[in-house]
Amino acid sequence: MKEIKKRNKYLHKKVTKNEDIVDDEENENIESSYMEPMNPKWYEEMPKEPAEFPECKESQIIALKSEAEVVLKREEEMFNKKAGRNGNHDKAWLRTVISKGTASDRVAAYVVTIQDAPVYNLTALRNLVNMVKVSKKKECLVVMETLTELFHSDLLRPGRKLRKFEQQPLSLLQELTSGNAMTRKKYLSYWMFEDHLKSLYAQFIHALDVVSKDTVDAYREKA
Repeated sequence: MKEIKKRNKYLHKKVTKNEDIVDDEENENIESSYMEPMNPKWYEEMPKEPAEFPECKESQIIALKSEAEVVLKREEEMFNKKAGRNGNHDKAWLRTVISKGTASDRVAAYVVTIQDAPVYNLTALRNLVNMVKVSKKKECLVVMETLTELFHSDLLRPGRKLRKFEQQPLSLLQELTSGNAMTRKKYLSYWMFEDHLKSLYAQFIHALDVVSKDTVDAYREKA
């Protein structure tokens, strides 16, 4: 976590040689904003879940999962549109870094984006995980270390393993939400996010295993 913060803190200093990106005052605002600790974590946004609950029928699981995918996608789109309408210089600057920055800067920009709102930035996390390949020599080493820190400090849930969507208390959805439509959407989107997060973490672990079997000593030692 210390390395992530250090990388984020100095990110703007390394990529603002082009003065057209943002001015000095905006850079200072970006630094102070991104150094603030993320609290609460994404999993702290939801009430404590029941320890036991009845299983759902397969047909209900399929229907709810389909609904949850739509809800999460719409909420991600709304989040990005809102950021664009608000003229958010921070996010615009990060997009510039991701598209034009060095490999190290892109990684740091992805991390800041994910830490800011993990539920709505699965694409950024997916892009980072996809960088863990032997063929991507410029990014691979730093991404492996950064993702390990990011998963353990910001994304993995303490106290229990990540769950697939069908492992959530789907049968209690009506009871948990008291029939409120907005609360229902929040539960579904967070459960769907956790499902994707679990898959991406498994993909990351598999990628580490593949890299560790590579003949290049530096890659093997990092993995």
